Amino acid sequence: MSVTLKLLHLPGGLVLFVFSMALISFLFLLQTGISFIYVFSNAALAFLGAFCSLTVALSCITLVFLFQNWWGTSIMLFLTLPLLVLSLIFLTAFFVSGRHRHMSHRKFLYFNILTPFLYLLVLCSAYYLYQGRREPEEIYRREDVRMAVVRAPEL
Repeated sequence: MSVTLKLLHLPGGLVLFVFSMALISFLFLLQTGISFIYVFSNAALAFLGAFCSLTVALSCITLVFLFQNWWGTSIMLFLTLPLLVLSLIFLTAFFVSGRHRHMSHRKFLYFNILTPFLYLLVLCSAYYLYQGRREPEEIYRREDVRMAVVRAPEL
C-alpha cells in the first residue's frame, strides 16, 4: 500500500513508505537471530537464513534510498548487490545439495527465505516501472534549469 501511495504521489506516501520499509528491515534483522533458534538442528540452514535475512534487510533500506532518490544510493547499491548475488548463489547451492528434505526445513526455507526475495523482486520491478515513467520529466526539468543558467541576460 505504501508503494502505491508513493508512486501516485498521494499525501502520506513518503512517510508511510519509509516507515513500512524500516519496520520490514527491523523484522528481518530479528529473523536473523530467530533463524538460529528455530533451525537448531541444521547449522548450514541457520547460517543461510541469517545471511539471507541480513541481505534482505539491507536490500529494503537500499530500496528506500532508490525510491527517495537520496544521496548515497550508489553506495548502498554497491554494498547490497554483491550480497544479493552471494545469497542467491548460496541458495542455489543449498537446493542442489538436497539438504532441504525435512519438512520443517523446507517450510522455513520457502516461507522465511524465498518469499522475501520475491517481495524484493516485486519492489524492484515497481521501481523500474516508476523510473521509466518519471525519468523524462526530470530530464526536461534539468534541461530547463541548464538553459536558464547558460543564457546570458539580455541588455
